[in-house]
Amino acid sequence: MTAAADAQLEATLHMTHFRKVVLVVAALVMMGIDLTAVPAAFAADPLQLHVEFEARAVTIRGVNPHGEVLVYSVHRQQIDFHHGHTSSWQLASVDGNGGTVRLTTPAEIEPDRLWVIVDQATGRYVITRTDDKSAVDHSPPGLLKKQSDAKGDLLTVPLAVAHLLVVRPGEDAWLTEVADGGAWDDDGAQNNAIRVRPDRLSDYRHKGRKNDKFSKGDLVIAIEPVSLRVMEERLQ
Repeated sequence: MTAAADAQLEATLHMTHFRKVVLVVAALVMMGIDLTAVPAAFAADPLQLHVEFEARAVTIRGVNPHGEVLVYSVHRQQIDFHHGHTSSWQLASVDGNGGTVRLTTPAEIEPDRLWVIVDQATGRYVITRTDDKSAVDHSPPGLLKKQSDAKGDLLTVPLAVAHLLVVRPGEDAWLTEVADGGAWDDDGAQNNAIRVRPDRLSDYRHKGRKNDKFSKGDLVIAIEPVSLRVMEERLQ
C-alpha cells in the first residue's frame, strides 16, 4: 500500500469516528444533558450514573434532567456472631436539576453501606457500596422469574427474605419486604421461593398507587438483608 493510500485510509477512519461522536453528542443534547456542566470523568461516559458521597449526603450526576431519582440504601451492622441489625434508607429526589441530584441522609454514611440508585425516567441504575473498593455480591442473572397463572402475574424470588424493589421506567416504583412463607408469599409455604403478586407491593413514594402487573422493561432488584446479596433482572 502506498503512502498516499495509507493517508487516505487514516483520514477515512478519523472521519468515521468523528461522525459517531457527533451523533452521540447530538443525541445527548436532544435528551437535555448539558455536557459542559458535568465533570470531565462524566463527560467521557455520559450515559452512566456517577455517585459521590459526603459524610451525610449523596450526589448523583447524569440523571435525566428534571426527573426523579430513587435511592434505596441498606446497611448490616453485625452485633455479635449470631445477631445483627439491618437498617435501610428510602430516599427520592423531586427534580433532577439539570442532571445532578444531591440528597441528605438520615445519619452518617457507613463505608460498607449498599446503594441502589435508579433514574426513574430511563431505568438506568447503579448498585454500589459507599467505598467502591468493597465489592457488591451480585447473583447471576436469571434467578428472578416472572410467571402468570389464572390470577395474574407472579414474581418468584429464590430467597428466604428480600427487600424487593420494582421500578417501571417513566412511571412508578414499588418496594416491599417479603419473606418465604410470609403474608406476601402467594403460596404461604416455606419452600425457598417467595412468590409475589404485583398488588402486594407498596408504592415507593407512599402515594398509594397500586401495581397490577409485572411489565416488560420493569427493573427488579432483590436484596437479601443479612448478606446484602443482590439479584437484579430487567423483565422481558
